[in-house]
Amino acid sequence: MTDDAALLLRKKDSFPQVFITRTTNNNISGLAIASRLPMDEVSFSPFSDLGDMSEALVDGEVLARKGVGRVRVSLLHGGITVDLLVTHTAADPSRQRGYDNSLHRKHQAREILKKHVGKSDADVVVLAGDLNSPPNGKGIVEQYVCLLAL
Repeated sequence: MTDDAALLLRKKDSFPQVFITRTTNNNISGLAIASRLPMDEVSFSPFSDLGDMSEALVDGEVLARKGVGRVRVSLLHGGITVDLLVTHTAADPSRQRGYDNSLHRKHQAREILKKHVGKSDADVVVLAGDLNSPPNGKGIVEQYVCLLAL
């Protein structure tokens, strides 16, 4: 989402609160959360495992600086806190490249659950985004289910 798109959402008054995650060098990371509720806190944390540096010019994952955006909102006059998390995990290059980023996604999944979901003190945590699960769904889903048990 661009700054222009966020401005358009605000002008239409359908989502007065828009958080666009930015990387450490202030580039737009591509993640956004729009809310009708006031945002009490906002943050963005890049993943510690961004991908394979040797493949940076092939798949661009390291250069994308993906991570987790977080917005905290309050419901019922502050009686219930909700952490809204948005993420985009490492994608795979084309099959012709002969490798995938499943190990990096696994590390990112662990980081999401341990650092963000597991350490949240909110009453409710909602995780959304592009998890880049393969078409058969095997792998990343199992990782998330296993990690949720931690």
